[in-house]
Amino acid sequence: MDRQLFKETFSQLHASPDTVTEVLTMAREQDSKGYRRPVRMGAVLALAAVLLMGSALAAVGYKLHTDKMGELALAISVAGEGQAPGAVAFGADEVSEGTFHSLVMTPGWLPEGFQNVPGETTKWDDPEDGWRGGFSLMNEPLEADGVSFCDVLRDAESQENLTLGGHEAIYVKMAGDTGFNQRMYVSYPEYNAVLIMYIGANVDRDTAVRFAENLSVVPGDWEMSEENMRYTCRLYADMAHFIATGVYENTADEDAPDEDAPDEDAPEPEKVYISPAAKAAAEDMTNEKQQDESFKIRAMDLGGEFTELTVKVTDVKFAEDVSILRDPKYLDGDIARLLDENGRLPQDTLRYVVYGDGVNTASQTAAAEETQQPILVAVTVDFTNDTDKTITDTVYRGQLMAVEETENGWTEYRPVPENGADYDEYFGTSFETLTEMRYFDVVDTESNGGNHLRDLAPGETVTVQMGFLVNECEADHLWFFFDSGMNDVSEGYVALRP
Repeated sequence: MDRQLFKETFSQLHASPDTVTEVLTMAREQDSKGYRRPVRMGAVLALAAVLLMGSALAAVGYKLHTDKMGELALAISVAGEGQAPGAVAFGADEVSEGTFHSLVMTPGWLPEGFQNVPGETTKWDDPEDGWRGGFSLMNEPLEADGVSFCDVLRDAESQENLTLGGHEAIYVKMAGDTGFNQRMYVSYPEYNAVLIMYIGANVDRDTAVRFAENLSVVPGDWEMSEENMRYTCRLYADMAHFIATGVYENTADEDAPDEDAPDEDAPEPEKVYISPAAKAAAEDMTNEKQQDESFKIRAMDLGGEFTELTVKVTDVKFAEDVSILRDPKYLDGDIARLLDENGRLPQDTLRYVVYGDGVNTASQTAAAEETQQPILVAVTVDFTNDTDKTITDTVYRGQLMAVEETENGWTEYRPVPENGADYDEYFGTSFETLTEMRYFDVVDTESNGGNHLRDLAPGETVTVQMGFLVNECEADHLWFFFDSGMNDVSEGYVALRP
């Protein structure tokens, strides 16, 4: 549910060259100006392979650097003695025998209302903000075999060098006022590690600095092999080079652990992302299910294992206010703040956006229409366990897609601006997307996200109401499906109509 998933997991995941190329291309397409674009979750999850982390001291002095990339981007890098800093200059001689220390991070101060995100050890936020802001922390190796850490931030508005508790730090603010639009990098050369703080738009600069100043950082006891540490550094280096040049050189694969090395003799099939709506349209909508029709879906538990559930959409409601929700207290905080005193959504401005690359070109609004009315869509679903075993900690997630039938057949729905302008994506003021559940009323308060069915006994049924915010123009083209983690519509979809 978090659109920063790619950035938070990129360097801790391991993949074949074609998959990495796909994800890097995806990342380059993502706009960092605050527009929320649907994340290609399938490509992200296809990367899965967790690196191991470890302990020993680095004996090299490091310096953090910022380097301008094009007109809009910044490269954040480190350089040890004898190394040259820079976004794509990674050819220096080996300078260190240091091994990466995982870091254990404990906040000594939190803003009022903030708390640890359930199920997470490195995320803190105000639950009233829908768990999509605050602080999210990770750490990476500073250097391995002459390859320095480097991260590239597009659409960077400003940067500031700081010293926090005797450690060098760099704070960067990106354009836009939503999502994780700030970063802070803190160097820990004694552990050969760099701490990366992802900072949400609901946190100002001074609050972020105070949080960082009061953060306790000590070495952990996970161990990372030399080849994995080197591979991690090269992933960052390759990403920096890709953003700077548009070319992915795949040097990281040279350091991939042997057990995950690709078969050089095997053909490399072209990987092309197809959206759920485009896939369903291409299949002539042959997998449509009816309201009150039961069918089987795959569901993933918290351990990543799949099980089978029987599902049935029993009710659909459309409204311009919260009257259709069974318990409005579960409405996403970002949406709740838009409501007037009667619980009604205000009229919206629909913007059609042409994306820049965030390096040399900025995103632009090609058209804006102020007559749209955001609409809440509530979908009630029965989940039934038809197996003979209790199903535990099952993740559920509904999504919407917009598909229309034309004289030439079915196609993914895209509204046409009044001025006829070409565009990449369209958004309302609240940046609503069909992929996000803005409301769900069966909540596991002890897990990140909360969209889990804790225990479902054999024969038991649990009823969940899910809510989505859609643009007025989409209301007549909506279909609901269950996302099992791969944006897959193969199990069926149900038409939703006002």
